Amino acid sequence: MDKFVSYEGLPINSGGAHGLGKKTIREAYTQTRHFLETYTDMIIPHTLSITLYKADNVDFRKLKWRLMKKYGFFPRRDTWDLGDTKQKLWTWNLNPDRIEEALNLLEEHSDLPEHPYGPLALNILWNFKLVYPDTKERIPNQELIPIVDDRIKSSRALLTLKPKSTLSVWFAFPFDNQDNKFIDYINGFVQHLPFKPSDKHWRLWKKGESGHWRPTQINIDSR
Repeated sequence: MDKFVSYEGLPINSGGAHGLGKKTIREAYTQTRHFLETYTDMIIPHTLSITLYKADNVDFRKLKWRLMKKYGFFPRRDTWDLGDTKQKLWTWNLNPDRIEEALNLLEEHSDLPEHPYGPLALNILWNFKLVYPDTKERIPNQELIPIVDDRIKSSRALLTLKPKSTLSVWFAFPFDNQDNKFIDYINGFVQHLPFKPSDKHWRLWKKGESGHWRPTQINIDSR
């Protein structure tokens, strides 16, 4: 393989996520899952976690205590430096089979005051290979696509469910962008995404004589 096409969504160093507009938590999850069922080989999350961000305008102690009783008394604690303030947060890792329970919890607390990060957020990460929607067979040669970012091992989607949900994606297609198979495939692919993809974040990667991979921005004409 000496070429492949990628879609990064938005750059990882800028947060890497598409906003999902006014979709409810349930709508954002349902539409993402439908896309995964149609175009990928994996609907079981790789990781599932719920995060609580400290906020002064909510009954924080009561909510934190409820989460601790439900998911464990020893969550992972982190602190972010946000200008002159610090953002404290607590994260509980959950088994993937508790996803419905976690969705219900978020819906129950959908009226929490607005917060930049939640204050309560459900994080769902899927790693997958892309498939043909009609046969569900994997697209060949995906295992030959190189790792160009050590943080990303394969095509993936990270859904963060909160009042303003987001979806971060990395898609790697084992095609040349001029290949008719790719053009046919991508027409249906983008229509099933729960967001409108950005025209500026498609790349054609080529392997140079030195063995290094170089990306070039390309235009995708999907209809």
